[in-house]
Amino acid sequence: MPRRGFCVSAFGNSLHVDETSTFTYTMPDRLEALPGLRTELRAWLSRSGVDRDTTEDVVFAAWEVCANAVEHPVDPKHHDVTLVATVGSSGVCVVVEDSGSWRDGVPRPGRGLGLRLARAMVDRMSIVRQSPGTEVVLWRSTGGHA
Repeated sequence: MPRRGFCVSAFGNSLHVDETSTFTYTMPDRLEALPGLRTELRAWLSRSGVDRDTTEDVVFAAWEVCANAVEHPVDPKHHDVTLVATVGSSGVCVVVEDSGSWRDGVPRPGRGLGLRLARAMVDRMSIVRQSPGTEVVLWRSTGGHA
């Protein structure tokens, strides 16, 4: 499971995550599980006071990262994907973790935009390769409005 406070360590001390609310969602490695994640994350962000534009951008970025984890495993054995999100006074941090290994993308026509799209929706994104597993950390500022 992703480590609490990991957003700060992934991006250095320039981010202060004064955690006020945490959301955890674990899903099987099936694309059919993604709509549930999107619905639950969107509802939680809204309940946590995150504005609509930020909510939609974070949900979209998280969706793309989770879809990437499901669609592109190095080892095709089944594994869960876990998302932990925190909302603090300065922004939203999302950590997506799976037990798979990292694989550099193979260019395919009309494909391969997921991580670029996710990166465009957030202020910062970091990919942390572990053995085993991969963590993708997303940060989106709320401008102090959450």
